[in-house]
Amino acid sequence: RNPAAAAFAGSGLGPYARRVVVKSRIVNLKQVTPQAVDAHLRYIAREGISHDGQPTQPYGPDTDAADRQEFAAAGRQDRPPFRFIVAPEDGVELADLRDFTRELMSTMEGDLGTQLEWIAVDHWDTDNPHTPIVMRGKDDRGKDLIIARHYLTDGMRLRACELSTEWLGLRTEREIQQSLQRDVRQERWTGLDRQLQALAHDGTIDLTRPNAETEALRHRSLLIG
Repeated sequence: RNPAAAAFAGSGLGPYARRVVVKSRIVNLKQVTPQAVDAHLRYIAREGISHDGQPTQPYGPDTDAADRQEFAAAGRQDRPPFRFIVAPEDGVELADLRDFTRELMSTMEGDLGTQLEWIAVDHWDTDNPHTPIVMRGKDDRGKDLIIARHYLTDGMRLRACELSTEWLGLRTEREIQQSLQRDVRQERWTGLDRQLQALAHDGTIDLTRPNAETEALRHRSLLIG
């Protein structure tokens, strides 16, 4: 049921587009129990913090007060749910993660060709606001929801980048530089890592080479960091 639109996710993004990290968890069917799902829902609900530092509660597509126990019970006979963490790099500027999440999930419904049942909680307790999402493993016909791996690894993230760019506009040169400086400290694969990988020759990276790519020389101090 996946329409062709899903294949074009991110096709209009350029280097000035906003960035969003999306972590997708593909769960081993043999290791998931209803108790584990319940525990995960309790955890994300307990850790939920609003923009003003107050405890918050789960929400869904059409409600600001989703019942996690009801959600868990409804999916008891489903395949294990999908779990995501959506973390816009400019989450503080977005301000309303709830509306952002709802619009992102609505876009996913168009890509996947089905209505989605999900529950989410915003976490504003770190420097990088983020939203854990749990989505039922059934489509709107009651069948197992199958999502292509490339959509889980890239498509959803690109849709989130498109949405963040639409909301906030393109990044400025200053914002890009600040973003790269933050990447130096990140414990994950970043654009700087991709540049280093491209510069590697026979297992060695030499940033002193006169013919090193202009972009790499421009970011030399960041790459060394």
